[in-house]
Amino acid sequence: MGEPYPLWIEKVIFVGILSLTIYFGIQLKGLFSGFLLWLSWLCLLPLMAVVFSEMLGRAIQNLYSK
Repeated sequence: MGEPYPLWIEKVIFVGILSLTIYFGIQLKGLFSGFLLWLSWLCLLPLMAVVFSEMLGRAIQNLYSK
């Protein structure tokens, strides 16, 4: 049997990405207003957070699965 998979690293990265997403959402308030702001809050930021956490999670799996 191999070494245990480090799921805690993925969880820490996910919390970090979530924190950055909230920070960027607050910063977008100064750039956009109205419909574009709501669109970025409801669609763009959550989608980017999921994509980045998936990419980093898969990279970690590649490193630790060997």
